[in-house]
Amino acid sequence: MRMSRGNYWEHSFRSSDSWPKREGQGRGQPSVLSVVPPAEPDPESAPRPGRRDDTAQPDPRACPGPCNERYRKTWREYAAEVADYDKNGRLDSSRSRPAEPDADCWLGEPVWCPECTGKVALRLAELDDLAARLGAEADGHRDSSGLERVTSSSEPASPSPAADDLDEMHLMLSGWEGIYRAIKGWQSPPPRGDLASRETACIDWLRRHLAGLLADPDIGADFGREVLQWHRETAGSAKAGARKLRKPMRCPSCRLLMLFWTEGEERVNCENDDCGRILSLAEYETEVERQSAALQRGELEAGELAAS
Repeated sequence: MRMSRGNYWEHSFRSSDSWPKREGQGRGQPSVLSVVPPAEPDPESAPRPGRRDDTAQPDPRACPGPCNERYRKTWREYAAEVADYDKNGRLDSSRSRPAEPDADCWLGEPVWCPECTGKVALRLAELDDLAARLGAEADGHRDSSGLERVTSSSEPASPSPAADDLDEMHLMLSGWEGIYRAIKGWQSPPPRGDLASRETACIDWLRRHLAGLLADPDIGADFGREVLQWHRETAGSAKAGARKLRKPMRCPSCRLLMLFWTEGEERVNCENDDCGRILSLAEYETEVERQSAALQRGELEAGELAAS
């Protein structure tokens, strides 16, 4: 498992000069020198009448978690339609500019919604168990299929991909710890690995400060997304994780048998790419009861309710 990620601590977040300061004239605190009279608008560069150069954007307060996957997909499709219209449709009188999506979203409180906050907390805690499973395989005797590499790569295959995965996980976890310590002005972490494994100690520290991490407007969204991504990829590599089960009811929106539920989740998701409907477990059970009653009254055929 070779994971490609942002590596924030190796790029923009590593330099103390590029990181926004929380004291003095930091972000949101304009200095005296930055207050200058507004420049007169250039009539040549001003938009011509009837031309729209602004494109509506999704709500910046939307939770960045999986609860808003359908919402983000709707806005991506809208942006693609607007781009196509601006490129090909302005001179076509039969086409009009795409309408802004009328889609609701779950708002962050302040960054993540409560349910996704709980999901990130659970996934972060489970990373410790996944690290233990990887550690049990980090002995150089993993199945040879794990040693595959790109043919054009000049780097030799690692004798223990599981150990490499553990090293990358520790770099990710310790990187976020270092970023948050820098934001708070705290000391560097102590040496790890004596009282507990380095991954366990780092995960425990992050869990202790999770509320502040997820609420931080600068790093909260990126941190939570990376935890979810690491959990998803590591669970696949360690062959661990909850089962994903298909529900027998058809999706209320697209009418396809594409509803799936992952053990432990509070939602049922339609995996039809053109639909993406999300139901809470309570909504799903209510819909099952409604359709069952309609089936008994003869208003639905059996094939319309569930798989045969």
